[in-house]
Amino acid sequence: MNHRTLVDCALILLFVVFGLIPFDKGRLRAPWARLVFLLVAAIGLLWALFHLAMHLRAFAPAIDSSRPRLVVSSAVGGLLLGLVVSLILSGQLLGKSREAPGA
Repeated sequence: MNHRTLVDCALILLFVVFGLIPFDKGRLRAPWARLVFLLVAAIGLLWALFHLAMHLRAFAPAIDSSRPRLVVSSAVGGLLLGLVVSLILSGQLLGKSREAPGA
C-alpha cells in the first residue's frame, strides 16, 4: 500500500467526521452553514473515493481522459476549499457555544 492510498483513506475518514460536525447539539450554527457542512462532506467523500479507486486501479479510464480528469479534480478541490474558507470567515466552522439554561 503506497502513501497516496493512505492519504485517500485519511481523507475519507476526515470527510465523514466533517459531515458529523453540524449535528453537535452543543453548538449553534446558521442553517446555511449546516447545509455547507453536509455539501462539503458529500462532495469530498465522493472525490476521495474516486481518487482511492484510481490509486487502487479499480477501473482504467482511457489515456485521453487524463487531462479533463485533472481539471475536474482540481476544480472540485478548489470548490471544497472555497466552501471551507467560507465557513471559517463567517465564524460558522466552530459555531457559537450553546449556553446552559438558567446560566
